[in-house]
Amino acid sequence: MIENNKCAIHPNKKLILLCLDCKLIPCCILCTSSKGEHHGHKTDPLESSESNILSLMNDFKDNVYPKLIERKENDQIILKESNETFEEIQSQYNNESNLLKKEFKKIHDRVSFFERDFQQQLSTNLEKNIIINTIISSSIQNDNNIISTILNNNNNNNNNNNNNNNNNNNNNNNNNNNNNNSILEKLKNYIKDKNSYNQQQHFDNIEDDLQTHDTTIELIQQYQQSILILNNNNNINNSNNLKEYNNKIINFKNEIIDIVNDSLKSICTFESNVENSNKNNNKNNNNNNNNNNNNNNNNNNNNNNNNNNNNNNNADDHFMLQHHQQDKSAQNLIDFLDQLYYPTFSDDMFEQYSVVVPDSFSGSLKDALSFAKKRGKLVLTYLHSDTQISLSFVLDILRSEEVLEFIKENFVFYVAKITPEAESLLFSLVHFDSFPIVVTILNLGSPEILEISQGFTKEVFFQNMFNHLLSNQEDLESVRQ
Repeated sequence: MIENNKCAIHPNKKLILLCLDCKLIPCCILCTSSKGEHHGHKTDPLESSESNILSLMNDFKDNVYPKLIERKENDQIILKESNETFEEIQSQYNNESNLLKKEFKKIHDRVSFFERDFQQQLSTNLEKNIIINTIISSSIQNDNNIISTILNNNNNNNNNNNNNNNNNNNNNNNNNNNNNNSILEKLKNYIKDKNSYNQQQHFDNIEDDLQTHDTTIELIQQYQQSILILNNNNNINNSNNLKEYNNKIINFKNEIIDIVNDSLKSICTFESNVENSNKNNNKNNNNNNNNNNNNNNNNNNNNNNNNNNNNNNNADDHFMLQHHQQDKSAQNLIDFLDQLYYPTFSDDMFEQYSVVVPDSFSGSLKDALSFAKKRGKLVLTYLHSDTQISLSFVLDILRSEEVLEFIKENFVFYVAKITPEAESLLFSLVHFDSFPIVVTILNLGSPEILEISQGFTKEVFFQNMFNHLLSNQEDLESVRQ
């Protein structure tokens, strides 16, 4: 039961006034104090406000009561939609979390930090949705508790069950209709009785009537509570909060995963690379047999011309990995390539060959390094020449969708155009004399050339990119954070 004649805002004080400036909202002495909401407003004491009380009751019946019913119905719709949306998000979270773990299990030993990063994003998004759902549910439950108390004091338990158990909606709604009729009948009866009384006679007895008529006091207090509920804007805020739900779905790029898996298999078979290196060293000691072993002379600069001729005849066979670590002349190479930037590379390739390749950085190499430093990315520098072997690299590797997407997402792509006049100086800096050449650069403090590579298959090229990204991921991640 509601305590007799208590203010909803100041429960320790009794309702003794009606505020004439605020649509006859009932007030206690604290409501009109210097810190109260109705300070300085015109008021009438309840004991001498029969006509105002009658107006209050009419407003309660004609305006406030229908709005309360509408508010409760709207809140139920919002709550139902909120719960359905959140259940879908929670279910989707479980599915996506399982999918995430399954996919990362294949490469977990080497890329576990990727899993943690995605899991954190997924969990953070769920936590945001949990907060939204909690805010909506708590707000509506609080409003419904008060509204249910107003509509029928004896139905608190039924209404609470209605909020916690959607399966009982029909029964509780029927109960609510009966409860609504109860308070509506009280208002009708009160107004009917008061209209039939002799106004002057009732005015003489109003003080005694207010002290003894529990129904009047109860309706006055419920009117105050109703006005407070309707003015709190919680339903508008909850409707806006529904728009804040964000159901993120993980989209795995299977073609990238397949290439990564193949790359990891290659990483686990370094013995074959050592064996190939030993074979190449043996061939370097036997120059007389080079002409019969053109496919295995990667480290034999004396016979590169023969090797290049063979490569031009068979573009698929010319891509054999070579790499050279540059230390002493790193800055010289960067200064040299800085002058040869080729910002229209992707446009030219599309215009001439109708192929889509990664967009080249529009500025100089030093600008690209500065940009990469801010974004926490590596700079992948491609040295392009107008030769058949460079064109083969573009058409066979750079144009492939998985390589294009991987570069776009993880690297700053810079292209230097090597003219015939610049070749001799370039080859003196990189110790190669054939194309294609790719330089991978890390710039966290000062530029560091990670590798200069010449000649690739698509699988080896992707493996190289992936390995550099993986080995420097933690440092790059710290920059992005």
